[in-house]
Amino acid sequence: LAEPRARFDMMDAAPAASRSDESTGYCVICLDGLQGHRCQALSCSHVMHEKCVREMMCHGLRASCPICRRACADLSPVQERFEQAVLDFQRQRYADCAKQLSDLLVI
Repeated sequence: LAEPRARFDMMDAAPAASRSDESTGYCVICLDGLQGHRCQALSCSHVMHEKCVREMMCHGLRASCPICRRACADLSPVQERFEQAVLDFQRQRYADCAKQLSDLLVI
């Protein structure tokens, strides 16, 4: 199962030593600054705009971090997630199916 995605708003986030470089950094997808945007930390700890991550999932790009190329379940394409939900339904794993589908509604 996919790990829960960590979300935070850079405008509201309390300054922390581990995030000091992200608060002035740039999204590697769109190259816009992270400050003032809703951001998402991947399982590899790299931070990008939440909107850019959703776009990556919608366009079916590889499920790997664009910085370190580490596999990230957070980035699984929408089609792949939907197919997993169908399999869960067929295997009568209704709770897993419902979770997959509710995650898709957010994307």
